[in-house]
Amino acid sequence: MKTLYIFDLDDTLISTKQAYLRAYQNALEKHFQLSSGQARIWTLSLLEHYSSSKPEDLFHALVHFLKIEEKVQQEMDFVEDFLKVYWEKMHLFPGVKEFLKRIKLLSRQCALVSNGSSQVQREKIKHFELEEYFDPKLIMISGDYGEGAQKPSSFMHKKLQSLTGKTEEEMVYYGNTWIDALSAIKMDIDFFYFKPEGANANDPLVLLGYPVIQNWSEVKI
Repeated sequence: MKTLYIFDLDDTLISTKQAYLRAYQNALEKHFQLSSGQARIWTLSLLEHYSSSKPEDLFHALVHFLKIEEKVQQEMDFVEDFLKVYWEKMHLFPGVKEFLKRIKLLSRQCALVSNGSSQVQREKIKHFELEEYFDPKLIMISGDYGEGAQKPSSFMHKKLQSLTGKTEEEMVYYGNTWIDALSAIKMDIDFFYFKPEGANANDPLVLLGYPVIQNWSEVKI
C-alpha cells in the first residue's frame, strides 16, 4: 500500500512553463529591445537553466552576456514586469487540491521533491495555498541542499525515506519529465507521468510503460 505520495511541483501540480515563457518573453522584448521572434528563441533557451530561478539572476546573466551597462532601475523594472505576467499566467492544474485532500483524509503523507531556488519554489507553494497539505519537513527543494541534490539525483527521495521510515514499496512519485522519472527509478519507486495534454505514443516514458495521468480528478489512490 502506498503511504507516501511524492510530487514534483512545476508542471505537475502548478502549470508554470507557459507562465515563464510569457513572462520572460515580455520582459526581454520590453527591456532588451528584442523582436518577438528573438525573444521567444532566447526564452526557450534560457528556460532550461532559469525556469525556477529568481528573475534577478536572469537579468544579471543577460547584462553580462550582452556586455551592456547594468542599471539598478532597469533591473527593478525588468523584475516588476516579469512578475506581473508570471503570476497572471501561472495556475494550479484542475483537481490538484481535491486529490491532495483525498490523500490526507486517508491519513497518508504528501511530500514535494522539486528542483529550483528555495525562495522561488516556496513562494509558489504559499501563493497557491498548498502548505496545508505538506509537512514542512517533507518539502524537498534542491536549492536548500546544493547542486548535487538536483534531480535526476535521488538525494531528496532518499532524504524523505530517511525522515519517514518508508520503504520503496510504500512510496510513489508523480512528475512530468524523464528527469523526474529517473530520480524515482533509481530507487525502485513507482512513477506516474503527468501529461495533461496527453503523451505521444513514441514518448520514451510511454514506451517504457509508465502510467500517464492527464487529470488529477481521475487518479485513483
